[in-house]
Amino acid sequence: MFSATLKSIRGHVGRTVATAAAVILGISFLAGTLIFTDSVQRAFDDLFATVFETTDAQVRSAETIDVGFGLEIRSRISQSVVDEVAAVDGVAAVDGFVQGTATVIDADGEPIGNPGQGPPTFGFSWTEDDELSQFTVADGREPSGPGEVVLDETTAETGNLQVGDRVRILTSSGSEEFDLVGVARFGTSGSIGGATTALFELGEAQRVLAAEGQVDAIGVRAESGLTEDEVVARVAEVLADDLEVITGTEATDEAQSAVRDGLSFFTIFLTAFAVIAIFVSAFVIANTFSILIAQRTREFALFRALGAARGQILSSVFVEAIIVGLAGSLLGVGLGIGLSFGLRAMLEGFGLELPSGGLVVLPRTIVVSLVMGTLVTVASALFPAIRAARITPVEALRESSAEAWQRNNVRFFIGIVIVALGAVAILFGLLAPEIGLAGLGAGVMFIGVFVLGPTIARPVARWLGMPIAALRGTTGKLARENSMRNPKRTARTAAALTIGVALVAGVTVLASSLAKSIEDTIGEQFVGDFVVDSGAFGPGGGFSPALTAALSELEVAEVVTGIRVGIGEIEGDGDFFSVLDPQTAFEVFDVGVIEGTAADLTDDAIFLFDDRAEDLGVAVGDSVTVKFPDGRDRSLTVAGLYTEPALAGNQAISQGLYESTGAEQLDLATYLLVADGVVFDEARAAITEVTDQYPNATVQDRDEYIETQSESLDLILNLIYGLLGLAIIIAAFGIANTLRLSTIERTREIGLLRAVGMTRAQVQSTIRWEAVITALFGAILGVILGLFFGYAIIFALRDQGVSSFDVPIAALGLVVVLAAVVGLVASIVPSIRASRLNILEAIATE
Repeated sequence: MFSATLKSIRGHVGRTVATAAAVILGISFLAGTLIFTDSVQRAFDDLFATVFETTDAQVRSAETIDVGFGLEIRSRISQSVVDEVAAVDGVAAVDGFVQGTATVIDADGEPIGNPGQGPPTFGFSWTEDDELSQFTVADGREPSGPGEVVLDETTAETGNLQVGDRVRILTSSGSEEFDLVGVARFGTSGSIGGATTALFELGEAQRVLAAEGQVDAIGVRAESGLTEDEVVARVAEVLADDLEVITGTEATDEAQSAVRDGLSFFTIFLTAFAVIAIFVSAFVIANTFSILIAQRTREFALFRALGAARGQILSSVFVEAIIVGLAGSLLGVGLGIGLSFGLRAMLEGFGLELPSGGLVVLPRTIVVSLVMGTLVTVASALFPAIRAARITPVEALRESSAEAWQRNNVRFFIGIVIVALGAVAILFGLLAPEIGLAGLGAGVMFIGVFVLGPTIARPVARWLGMPIAALRGTTGKLARENSMRNPKRTARTAAALTIGVALVAGVTVLASSLAKSIEDTIGEQFVGDFVVDSGAFGPGGGFSPALTAALSELEVAEVVTGIRVGIGEIEGDGDFFSVLDPQTAFEVFDVGVIEGTAADLTDDAIFLFDDRAEDLGVAVGDSVTVKFPDGRDRSLTVAGLYTEPALAGNQAISQGLYESTGAEQLDLATYLLVADGVVFDEARAAITEVTDQYPNATVQDRDEYIETQSESLDLILNLIYGLLGLAIIIAAFGIANTLRLSTIERTREIGLLRAVGMTRAQVQSTIRWEAVITALFGAILGVILGLFFGYAIIFALRDQGVSSFDVPIAALGLVVVLAAVVGLVASIVPSIRASRLNILEAIATE
């Protein structure tokens, strides 16, 4: 039987390749993701190992605030510590380091980088000790005093800036011009992962980054002959309890770990889509093997008649599945190497510059790919193999190769139950929240639809085929009859497309609902007229409060208020804080204050979202312990509660309070209410005149701002669509493969039709319209599932201010049309091959 299996594979190479195509595509994405992330991690590991090579120790604050998302804020320390560390016996050199936010303006007056949707924009102090410095001058010289700056090489090239130019840089201190005295490289790379970096002399950095008399960390180089551990032990003796010292090796490990954590989200994101692609592949493989088993019924019957046991038939199918899985997985790894370059290009398209390095293909990648591809293929072939093993010689020799259809109410009931169980798991998973459970529920729902599909495919195909039959005549009727003839095949073929369309439709519904929620929320809560927006969404982005102060001086504006985002801990939990000016904020925002007044938000008070207050177990008048980046614990009085967290977040504090913490102050946006009697065009002109000094600030009226915020999802949405496209491509391969195999099955039928006068064009038309009906069936099921997925997520987010469920009819209609086009394209090759069959040979086929 093993020899016969190998002969069968060699004799049907095209069939084997077509079956393996789904495995190749699915595994290629998994392998490409692993190769890409391993290569990037290795490159960054080498880069940080180089830049920290001569750092023996690092001194920093022991006080940290972790708000998740890989964002950890550490308190600054007094510059006096630098002298204390320098005096330690065995210390050869020390250098204080300051870090903040700085936006560089290019030669055309546009900001370089977009921290809202890309890498951060850094402002650093230049390290004077060459051996401790992570940057090396590539052109010009290092900064030596006020008014001078050095840019990283990538930023200078992107901004068309050269040594000797005057460069405008925006910091929390305001908008200033500096002399560009040098261009530097970060280790062996042109930048820190694509981040924009402006480097100042230490004193100048402290001024522009609001760190007077402070540093963020201190680099230490030991004298020759002293180990890292020895210098760390000596330095630790002179440090206060709120400071800590780590070795250069630990600093390297932390930097490498930070990159690993930063890549983890991207890796998980890509791996999730790889799993989706493999899941879709499984349906395609299962359908292909089901058709092959049906077509090889006589072949298996002959083996049984000659004495082959059921176990041997079962083993034969499994051996073929293993060979297909292994071959497809190996080819998938090869394709994944090429795909890894595409992923690199995509990431660099988002502005992330990756350090150069060799391709890393770890044994783990090959093993995981081979095991995953083979297991999925064998598992997909399981039920077809069992069906083949149950064939008796007499039954098989009497039956045709086509699977007979009969109504199965039990299957219908089982399918409904599985779908319901999957839906319940999704809802529980989203509400818990347990994303793994929700993902499992989605998989169960797809399996339920796979079980249910054959029981509804016949009536749905009849309904979908009616207009085609009416418009296309004979070919349309034949296409409809072919779709109805074997509803199992129609449903199985459509299953893979159903998954892809369901996910696309779900994302479309979710995005539309989120956009509608954003429009409704801002429309209801923002009562101002204009917004000056920085485009940033959190800490590390924004413009100087000096811009807000300048706008406050305008006569055209009645109310001007800036909004910031702060970082802190409340009762030990890291979180973001909305930082408001209580005298003006509540005049342009309605956040549903139910207790307290604007005057109550003093510098020793806090306002809480009412659900947040309930979680903390506090009420108005109670106190909560809050810690900000300066490391001090503060007892703040709960002075007010509000019901709308969309704009104000979970907690709000005054700007005066946050300024007292020494944290970097940047306004994300400034909101304005125009004075009575002022023409809007005049107001815009006056506002724009002030913002011209801040190219990262965009002036928008209320409607423009609402539209911009609702469009903020477009970037990630397009990325998701692009990645889901792979699932659609795999589904298209499945449709094409099924049509090719079914054409082989109907060879004699096609020959007879050609003999009685059907033209080649009519044969092609029949097969194409059959593919369209199949694709529409899958698309309609997918849209129904997508609507449920979208609604379930929106329902789970209802407590987060997402209250609108919006069904984008036009967009979903376009998805269905595109699915039909996918079916049409997939049918091109099979239809042409069918139309070219030799009539006499086809009629003679058994």
